[in-house]
Amino acid sequence: MPRSSPLPPADLHKFTNLTGTATDIRDKPKKYFKAMIQAMDRKMGRLFDSLKVMNKLDSTDIIFIGDNGNSTRTAQIADQNKAKGTVYEYGVNVPMIISGPTVVNKGRISDALVNTADLFATIVENFGYRLAISNTIQ
Repeated sequence: MPRSSPLPPADLHKFTNLTGTATDIRDKPKKYFKAMIQAMDRKMGRLFDSLKVMNKLDSTDIIFIGDNGNSTRTAQIADQNKAKGTVYEYGVNVPMIISGPTVVNKGRISDALVNTADLFATIVENFGYRLAISNTIQ
């Protein structure tokens, strides 16, 4: 059965005073955001642990990409006008982590801008396929 509550399962975060009601969410948006981040972190840890147990971690590429920043209600920056939905850095500069056996320059950090659509061809190539590219504009 799908969950309808915006509250992550209690075993996945450390917050004990979240009720999941609309009023509570409205009054404590940052706590709900932090609970969601903690829950995601725990789930990612479980994924990595499972891959280790199955001896697949060293043969699995993992791509993690944040979405375009936090909303003004959950942003942890001084200028809330530069949060999600804006063209300012906090609205477009989000984390992207790629790890795995096909990563060529391991440990590299880059400030380059990436459009997630640009990753498609690389991902397809990693599966052993090549995209047919046409110069024809329709």
